[in-house]
Amino acid sequence: MGKAFKKTLRPIIKKDDSIEIHFNGTATTLDDPGGTVFEMLELLDGSISPEEIALKLDIPLYEVEEAIESLNELGFMEDITPPSKYSPTELERYQANLNYFSGYASLGKSKFSIQDKLKNSKVVVLGLGGGSLTASYLAGLGVGEIVGVDCDTVERTNLNRQFLYNEDDIGRLKSEVAEEKITKINPEVSVKMYNREIRNYEDLLDIIEGADAVISMMDTPVLVSTRWVNAACMKLKIPFYRGGFSNQSIMWERIDPRNEEPCYDCKTLDSLSKDRDNVYRLKASYGKVFSRVNTGFAPNLSILTGLFASDVVNLLTGAAPLLKPCITVDTATMAMTQSGHEVSRHPFCPTCSGHFDEMADLDDLFRIAYERVDSRLNPLSTVDCSHLTIQENGDEFTVGDPYTGEFIQVPEVGVDVINLLDGKRTIELVKETVELKYKTDIDVLDFVITLLECELVYSIDGEVLNPEVKREPNKPLFKLGSFFYSRVALMFYGAALLATAVLFFTNHSLFPRFKDLFVYEAIGLSALNILIVGWGLTLVHEVGHLLATSKENISSKIRLNLRMIFLVAETDMTGLWAKPKKNRYVPFLAGMLWDAAIALVCLVVQLLSTNPLVISYSKLVEFLTVYAFLFQFVIFLRTDMYFVISNWKNTSALHQNSRMYLLKKYFKKNVPEWDELPEHEQKNAVWFGHLYGVGGTIAIILFLYFQVPPILYAVSLVYKHLTTYSIGNFYFWDSLIILAVFLFQGGVWFVGFRNSMKERRNASPAVAAAKE
Repeated sequence: MGKAFKKTLRPIIKKDDSIEIHFNGTATTLDDPGGTVFEMLELLDGSISPEEIALKLDIPLYEVEEAIESLNELGFMEDITPPSKYSPTELERYQANLNYFSGYASLGKSKFSIQDKLKNSKVVVLGLGGGSLTASYLAGLGVGEIVGVDCDTVERTNLNRQFLYNEDDIGRLKSEVAEEKITKINPEVSVKMYNREIRNYEDLLDIIEGADAVISMMDTPVLVSTRWVNAACMKLKIPFYRGGFSNQSIMWERIDPRNEEPCYDCKTLDSLSKDRDNVYRLKASYGKVFSRVNTGFAPNLSILTGLFASDVVNLLTGAAPLLKPCITVDTATMAMTQSGHEVSRHPFCPTCSGHFDEMADLDDLFRIAYERVDSRLNPLSTVDCSHLTIQENGDEFTVGDPYTGEFIQVPEVGVDVINLLDGKRTIELVKETVELKYKTDIDVLDFVITLLECELVYSIDGEVLNPEVKREPNKPLFKLGSFFYSRVALMFYGAALLATAVLFFTNHSLFPRFKDLFVYEAIGLSALNILIVGWGLTLVHEVGHLLATSKENISSKIRLNLRMIFLVAETDMTGLWAKPKKNRYVPFLAGMLWDAAIALVCLVVQLLSTNPLVISYSKLVEFLTVYAFLFQFVIFLRTDMYFVISNWKNTSALHQNSRMYLLKKYFKKNVPEWDELPEHEQKNAVWFGHLYGVGGTIAIILFLYFQVPPILYAVSLVYKHLTTYSIGNFYFWDSLIILAVFLFQGGVWFVGFRNSMKERRNASPAVAAAKE
């Protein structure tokens, strides 16, 4: 008994051989050639059992039970048996509520259980002007305990929108009238209204304690009142709503401290840090109590308070998904925009940090927004940076952690500070020591914060900050790197490069030609072969970098990335900046050295072998290897030769600076950053900018010689095969392999694009810190 087909889904539309049921805007069609399903649904009103239905329809009981289970999975069934605790008055009062909750009910989730959650909830409404509508909604919905607060009296100007009040109430306290009338709306709920002027967040604590939600429509003192509500709700971990409206828009927001969401102060700090003019805007109204031109328009207020009440019901009951936490309604078009919080919790927000003893004032917020402060640091803190490496690069020094790949450029005074940060001396003592040397004030605490932000601090007061970072070298890779890049091995690679050049010069027939790519007559098979061999050689090239870097006890990893539109594999060798300049050349050139050795082996095979297949494969490998070697001279794509030149010139921003020079020189762009560069960086950028032409010429040659001919050749063969052979022929399907190869390359390109975008998001310019 009690299992019923939902009344809200009636009437059922009966067709010739089926029925149609409409639920939440979706029509569901069920086959019913004999009309049995329709009859069953008519009987499923909760008054008779499945056994009785089976007898009436003359069908097996299991068919009825299976039908009920299927209907329940579709959301069409519910248990309509009311709990005994519900009085006839309550069932009558909440009839429409229960019909609404029926849409979210099932046989396992009663609509009465949803109503029960409202009956067992407490909601606080702050401000009984516009909030009086919300409080009325909550009473009608059956929220068990409603608490409100206000200190104003009813005025005639309120009556155009605050419909809880009338002419007879003018001059009376809003709290008194609201408690009286809301109790009459629903005597089943507990209503308590406070006549209290709120002067600080502590005045709210006893009112909201134990609440499941708080709805704030307090608007004075301007901004301060919202910060009071924010602080009280953050302290007691209570979700709260706030909102307002103007002639053209309605704003609504939900902040839930239980979900680690940014609080109101976080958003204020974010706003201040993004636009300093917001300081003046805040000061103009902060804490003020003044009479403004009232734009309270009843329909807009009804939308706002209705949104409050609707989402609070979902918050309390979980019946339906919550709205997104930020909503704006355009009152001209009634278009609603929902969004998440656009900021994260501010790391130094005093409210989120639980500093409630004395709520931060406006000046505190300004200071936090514009000054970097870390609660872990103070002048008596001991900071350990002894793990950092220091390398001189021209007028500055490269400082960093080779195990994380984080590096910054600092002047000499920064090096002195880092050398003193040994985990034993306090920041105050370091400051005194370094100021004694330089005879001027030095903000050591600010510099330490810079190091902390760059994740270059090992420990603070003995607590290790990133214990998960592995600081031990990879011994197997170190041994392999030591073997393949020993002095003898380097001599061999040099000899291989020279021998390869001599063979090409003395025997022009050995130089690769585009038809060397096509080992097989079948074009698709050849393309697949090129793909496999090409990526294999790319991996070998990058493994060369990996092993040479490991020889220097630096960890690295191989990944895909984009250089302009070119997909490349690259080895992250950032940690090499921790090594002396001369130690970086071999890792940067390691891949090209292996390319030279592979090319020589291929040439020797061609000269000595008589096996056609072996010779064909050696030509293919030679073609791809020579192309990869020459590609490294396209320096504007930050190839191996680019890093060799950057290392030679002691600069890590050669590419960026050269781009600024070219934009300024040839495209007449205004580049203010150019004028801020040191003179030696400008000189490097000028001559390297001209090398872009050399790199561009090489890129064009590579494209015309190594890429265009094979592509045209492949396309011509594919066209010939597709137009000549039938669908059952091998060569027809062979040509389709080309499509699969292109799709694979496209997928790999996408991975590179994603990595490139991630790199750009995470990239930050080198920080020049520890300035006097």
